[in-house]
Amino acid sequence: MAITPRAVTANPAALFEPLSDLTDDALRWRASLCFDYLQRDQDSWQVVLSTQPWRVGERLSASTLK
Repeated sequence: MAITPRAVTANPAALFEPLSDLTDDALRWRASLCFDYLQRDQDSWQVVLSTQPWRVGERLSASTLK
C-alpha cells in the first residue's frame, strides 16, 4: 500500500464543504489524495488498484516509494 498525500491547502474547511459548492480547482484538490495497492515483482512495484484509476498498471521503483 502506498499513500500519496494531497498538498496543503490554505482552506482546510474545504474538506467539509458539499461537492456541489466546490470550484473545479477545489474538486481537483479533494481528489488528489491517492491510495495505491501495489504488487511486487522482481525489480519494481506495480499499481494493481488505485483511487486514481489511471495509475493502474504503472510501475514504481523502490526509490520512488521512499
